[in-house]
Amino acid sequence: MRSWSCPPFLIAATAMFLTASIASGQKTDILVLMNGDRITGEVKELRHGLLRYSTDDAGTLGVEWDKVASLTSIHTFEVELATKRKLFGSLSAGPEPGTMEVAGEVFDLITIVAITEMSPGFWKRTSGYLDVGLTLAKANQAHTITLGAESRYRGQKLDATAAFSFYEQGQDSTNVTRNSSLFLDLNRLYGTVWAWKFIGEVSQNDELGRDIRTFVGSGVGRRIVRTNRMDASWSAGLDASLERYAGEEENTYSAEFFAGAVFAAFRLDSPELDVTSDLKTFTSLTEGGRFRVDFNVRVQYEVFDDFFVALTLESEFDNKPPSETPKTKTDYTSALSVGWSW
Repeated sequence: MRSWSCPPFLIAATAMFLTASIASGQKTDILVLMNGDRITGEVKELRHGLLRYSTDDAGTLGVEWDKVASLTSIHTFEVELATKRKLFGSLSAGPEPGTMEVAGEVFDLITIVAITEMSPGFWKRTSGYLDVGLTLAKANQAHTITLGAESRYRGQKLDATAAFSFYEQGQDSTNVTRNSSLFLDLNRLYGTVWAWKFIGEVSQNDELGRDIRTFVGSGVGRRIVRTNRMDASWSAGLDASLERYAGEEENTYSAEFFAGAVFAAFRLDSPELDVTSDLKTFTSLTEGGRFRVDFNVRVQYEVFDDFFVALTLESEFDNKPPSETPKTKTDYTSALSVGWSW
């Protein structure tokens, strides 16, 4: 039986997420709820219809946006409206409950779909999650290990995401099977809907006989819709890839056209329930007839503040892999895990 060895980039990615922390600042923001409650704290963000609000006594609260009467903060935020306008400035209570003043203009709170802090501190601009799953069976010494992590940085002109996944399955009588990936997505934002996109990935998959695949690419991305209940976008561009399969000494190089779409839906009420699907397609421009598809779905349910359980389904299809090694053209995995978000 093969001994377990941890891929180097698994160690690096895990360290990156485990060492992430957010510095606590002085809490001077004022949140007033529709029932009249007044809470002093710190606005973290509004996303998916839920306001994340940090307090000294109760930790970080998840407040449903339609329960907010007013919000005040002297700090600078990016405020995005359902009309796709963006404003930058501090937050002030409007003249009536359910309204807010930003940059000298008054808006109904229901028209605001996102609030992002433009803090000068790096960690205050980051968010993400880390989850782990483990299954052991004594009968045949079988085990399954999963690890997932994502970290996002949001600046005024830059939106950057790093996502990592690792899956291992094995038992006493068979070799261990692993697949893992580290994906980077950098977006230079233009207005509220367009972005210039840079992507990159390093991955391996024992089931498909692939020792390594790396690719880098660039293209455009556009948001289709963003509300307090859903978010959808598409992207397209060109990439260059390098692959090596088990038993082969030569690398395979190719150019590809990529296209993808992301759709997310979320429940406004707490506990949070988020469903996200991500489709990526790759059409080779140098290998006639080759077509690849990556698709994953993630369902995340909040158990209590910042802790969740998640069900993840991932699949990968390659209709014409450049090797005779793979026994299958399709691989899929499912994982149930528990995790923490920040």
